[in-house]
Amino acid sequence: MSEVPSRSPRDRETTRTIAVLLRELEPRDLEALVALDQLHSELGDQGSGNPERWRKALERFLEPRPAEELRVALGAEGEEGLVGYLLGEVRAFEFGSEPCGWVFSVGVHPDLQKSGIASSLMREACRRFANAGVRTIRTMVRRNQIPVLRFFRANGFVGGSFVQLERSLDLEPSAGEEATLDRPKEGA
Repeated sequence: MSEVPSRSPRDRETTRTIAVLLRELEPRDLEALVALDQLHSELGDQGSGNPERWRKALERFLEPRPAEELRVALGAEGEEGLVGYLLGEVRAFEFGSEPCGWVFSVGVHPDLQKSGIASSLMREACRRFANAGVRTIRTMVRRNQIPVLRFFRANGFVGGSFVQLERSLDLEPSAGEEATLDRPKEGA
């Protein structure tokens, strides 16, 4: 059980201590994960509130894996039940990078944000990644998610050596236009 200092959501000057247990996520956590994600979705955060997404994620992260394929699926449990989570894994195939830890998702009940719970989850994930021989941890965050960016920066994350680029694919041809594939002309 970890004691995490917390500020009351209504009075940021009042500090209280809440006890949370950092533990492995379990299949029984599905309903609580969906509920936390739904709260974030309703607040306009990056949550989706999609139960099927979380069912698949739990299956994937909880299936038995060889030790060298580390996956981290952590929960923070308080008196009210699950109040936070973190999902991550070690990956090594992106663009020739060395094995590194990836944090895919971290969330805390909105009433308990800025209480240290997410940072406690991150410290435990970092410890596990380091024990697996990983020396770098990465994540991706939307540019407009300022509170999420602040959280990661407060936990030691900085701009990395890669730049993420993307391109939108318009797979539907315009009206009256066929999608074609440019091919070299014969004899050219």
